[in-house]
Amino acid sequence: MSAEQERLRYLLQKYTDRTCSWEEQQELFSLIDLDENKTDLYRFMDEKFILSHQEKAKREVDWDSMFDAIKESSNKERKKGLGFWISIAAAVLLFASFGAFFLMNSLKVREMAKVTEQQDVAPGGNKAELILADGSKIALDDAHTGEIARQSGIAVTKTADGQIVYNVENSDSNETGSDKDLVYNSIRTPRGGKYQVALPDGSNIWLNSSSSLKFPTAFIGKERRVMLTGEAYFEIAKNKQKPFIVQAGDAEIKVLGTHFNVMMYPDEKYAETTLIEGSVSFSRDGSNNVLKPGQQARYSQQTEGFELVKADTEHVLSWHNGLFVFNNTGIEDIMRNVQRWYDVDVIYQGSKPSLSFTGVIPRDVSISKVLNVLESTGGVQFKIQGKTIICSGK
Repeated sequence: MSAEQERLRYLLQKYTDRTCSWEEQQELFSLIDLDENKTDLYRFMDEKFILSHQEKAKREVDWDSMFDAIKESSNKERKKGLGFWISIAAAVLLFASFGAFFLMNSLKVREMAKVTEQQDVAPGGNKAELILADGSKIALDDAHTGEIARQSGIAVTKTADGQIVYNVENSDSNETGSDKDLVYNSIRTPRGGKYQVALPDGSNIWLNSSSSLKFPTAFIGKERRVMLTGEAYFEIAKNKQKPFIVQAGDAEIKVLGTHFNVMMYPDEKYAETTLIEGSVSFSRDGSNNVLKPGQQARYSQQTEGFELVKADTEHVLSWHNGLFVFNNTGIEDIMRNVQRWYDVDVIYQGSKPSLSFTGVIPRDVSISKVLNVLESTGGVQFKIQGKTIICSGK
């Protein structure tokens, strides 16, 4: 075996183990692009597939389509630069808890599941409603590009790439006055929606599906306070004299300037605040904790138990990066995410499958593609009936 062949196998193994650095991913993509490495890539896939199916019949996989998809998407991935452990966009690396292993083109799965694609559901997109201080509502997905509202010296514009930007026309308007002078707007995303808003202080906030953000149109006084339900990713502009505070239920997250994610869906077991960079102070029930990058403040919404844990940042930020990332994730947790992003209802027929999955699937594919990949592991099956997904064990 040549040195290049050994290097290719080494990088492929690291990729499947999820220990591949960004630089190593780029090297792997370059090697995959070479036609002379095609046979070695197939051999590696075959070995992994057979190893994980010693007690099962080997399933037919379209390796040619898979290889083409990997080559095509690897070029796209290099341009995106989404960071460590970002899946090849048109391919899925998926493990099931019972040992199945697949590396397949999720866009060209060949009848590996019984999901009816004639009743397919498109993925979510930029959908939100802006509620102004006077109570008037603007459907942002239908709004034209350019200025869409003007209030209290604030111009609200929609950019061509689909975000809302607040521009303060009077630079002094966010420095003087009191809380009674605050004028609030809200942005609400439905199921199947997401949206980005740029606040007057230069902070950027991305809202996930089924979320709501209430914020002042100008930050008056000694703090910058917003109220969140659902999930959002924050990139906060630094201002030591005016801390930024996120009020999420009975918790407060206080920052001066940093990047972090807050998730507090009422149907999730835990509410989580995850620090990506900088520093935040997390307060709840009289207790206060300062998070370090890579830490997560997590509390149970049933028992209210609290803990600081090491965060799986790739999983936390997956929605922001346009991916579903599963890390030993149970089927119920997966389907709650699917339900919010595709605006569907999920019902379980018979006993719920006790399965967990680890893998990556792009969020910009139709729901049948996601369900096909999950179903191909052999432990679960789905039916699409309009906007309802029926899930059952096999």
